[in-house]
Amino acid sequence: MTKKPNEKNERIKRAFLTYRKHSKQVSDKTLDREIAAIERFDIWNGRKDFAKFHLDWAVGFRA
Repeated sequence: MTKKPNEKNERIKRAFLTYRKHSKQVSDKTLDREIAAIERFDIWNGRKDFAKFHLDWAVGFRA
């Protein structure tokens, strides 16, 4: 069973998607794929706070 979503992470995800949509003007389909990938990472990482992100997390996820 997964942990409840981290509220800080959810805010960061929302800000990232807003930036991608309005600044970079990516399509909704691309945004859907990106949020799905971020959500998979968030679950894999045990919903640790994104503000404390470490490069090793990304390397481990990709492996």
